[in-house]
Amino acid sequence: MKKKVKYQILACSMGISFLSGCVGSDDSSSMMAPVVVSYNSDIRTVVQNNCVLCHTDPPVNGAPMPLNSYSALRNAVETRGLLTRINSLSNPMPPTGLLPEAPRDLIQAWVDQGFPEN
Repeated sequence: MKKKVKYQILACSMGISFLSGCVGSDDSSSMMAPVVVSYNSDIRTVVQNNCVLCHTDPPVNGAPMPLNSYSALRNAVETRGLLTRINSLSNPMPPTGLLPEAPRDLIQAWVDQGFPEN
């Protein structure tokens, strides 16, 4: 008798778990839309706050190129190794110290999404 009760309890709890996982599954509003990271909404602020002090046009303080526009920043990622540089522990950008992880992840997401401008 004890075995039968254990199996009934197990079956009942499995059924409840299964059904509770289904609640609201047809409600599309509960699904999160992918977050699009764009230059104008997200990346420009990061660059203005951390890079354009030196990477202006023309660059100053030994900076090799400007990063003050969408096309300049995209070019720096595609041809100048910007991602490697902002993630470098031995030669960080900015030179005063590595950018925090959140803005670096934001830039990486922007690149991964194909450089959306708007």
